[in-house]
Amino acid sequence: MRVVADTNVLVSALMRIGTPPARLFDACLDGLFELVFTPDTLQELRLVLVRPHIAKVLRFSPRRVLAIIQQIEQTAIVVTPAKKLNVIKKDPSDNRVIEAAVFGGAKYVISGDKAILELGDAGYHGIRFVSPAEFEDIFLDDKYGLTSGKRAA
Repeated sequence: MRVVADTNVLVSALMRIGTPPARLFDACLDGLFELVFTPDTLQELRLVLVRPHIAKVLRFSPRRVLAIIQQIEQTAIVVTPAKKLNVIKKDPSDNRVIEAAVFGGAKYVISGDKAILELGDAGYHGIRFVSPAEFEDIFLDDKYGLTSGKRAA
């Protein structure tokens, strides 16, 4: 299944091991889900990972950042959108994430961005918009014991 993970989710995955974003990222790298990017969303990730306040927390060298990007590029699907979308008016840059999902055939967009999450289950073109924790509740159980619904409390 193809998914789009917003930049904020991927940065959180790298910052906090053992969290829903980190488990999602690990599952994608392990091939359970296919991450979808556009050239724009990959570029955004590159730029965010080298921001001084992010780099300070991650403590990654530029070489390590490059290695992470290369690892993502080797396992991800990169699509070029046929057109620009204007679904989210509040923050037009959020539309790049939606373009990745629409033109990459993703079923889910995983994000921590309120404007994106407001699209929710109603979605857009059949795409669901969920937080990392919601995605984990739907699909991941412990170390990838996939489930098909919410975990029991």
